Amino acid sequence: MTLPTSDQPAIDRPKVDRRRLIRRSLVVFGLMTAGIAAPVLDLYGRNPAVFVANRSTPAQIVIFGLLVTFVPPLLAVLILMVTERVGGRTADIAYLTLVGISAVATGMAISRQAVPDNTAGALAVGLGFAVVVVLVCRRIEQGLAFFSLLGPAVLVMFFVISPTSRLLAEPEETESSFLGNARIKAHAAALASGIPALADDSGIEVDALGGAPGVHTADWAATPNGRDFLQAMTRTW
Repeated sequence: MTLPTSDQPAIDRPKVDRRRLIRRSLVVFGLMTAGIAAPVLDLYGRNPAVFVANRSTPAQIVIFGLLVTFVPPLLAVLILMVTERVGGRTADIAYLTLVGISAVATGMAISRQAVPDNTAGALAVGLGFAVVVVLVCRRIEQGLAFFSLLGPAVLVMFFVISPTSRLLAEPEETESSFLGNARIKAHAAALASGIPALADDSGIEVDALGGAPGVHTADWAATPNGRDFLQAMTRTW
């Protein structure tokens, strides 16, 4: 076994061009946002009934939007970073491959709007768009990088403008009975989803306390660290 000595040459690692990596990451992020996040969030944004049927909470809807928007691009950026470290033609091949895949998805999303009833035509338009983008991406790389602005725009449309955004604001329960609060929640869900909705409301009612805490059970359970319903039950004894 030969131990390395100070006279042996150090391994020459390829130098990473950070500006190129950032520019390419923005291009891929923008194209993936246009090809994946935009159509997916548009579909689910126009169909809040899906979230109502799955009893999704506002937090779950927000997480869904963030995952759809950022996970695919972040995986692509990770691939770009690894291939940049490898050096050689590997980085260029990986970049053009990711651009091609993203461009096909973007082209399909665009063509579906232009020729919605023609699958073959939509596929042809999508592939044609991808070929054009791959061929000219290096010349207009800085312009394509502006596609990255679609990410925040798509999220704003999903969280603020789309019908699904109505599900993010939980209705205020102002009634004095379980039935009244359940009616408020069902009405809000029906307005947001466009379909009939059922809701319930619950709490603790103690005869010796005149029916208290009733609709105020959650207030009785309040603690600095959140709600503790065991504490609420203890307070009723």
